[in-house]
Amino acid sequence: MQFNHFDDGGRAVMVDVGGKEPTRRTAVARATVLMKKETVSAITGGGMKKGDVLGIARIAGIAAAKKTPDLIPLAHPIVRTVARATAVRRVGSFPPTSTITARPPSSK
Repeated sequence: MQFNHFDDGGRAVMVDVGGKEPTRRTAVARATVLMKKETVSAITGGGMKKGDVLGIARIAGIAAAKKTPDLIPLAHPIVRTVARATAVRRVGSFPPTSTITARPPSSK
């Protein structure tokens, strides 16, 4: 496998994507967050001192998606058309999922 983010000397470089045709792309990221039963109960029961934990996490996930080129070295800025972040309760955890869709600019 060849990695195209390195030059012939092994130095990290940004790939030139100027000649690529724009395409619709979707990225999905998932994680597992384990916590004590008491914490899960506090979140679901509204007992957290700082308010709506899952709502704030959702907003933070969307904000992070919008800043991807600033947070990931060598990432290209892209037009993100949809960013969704969810955390559905599972036994003992709230596994967060982020889905980001990017599409080429309209040809109109």
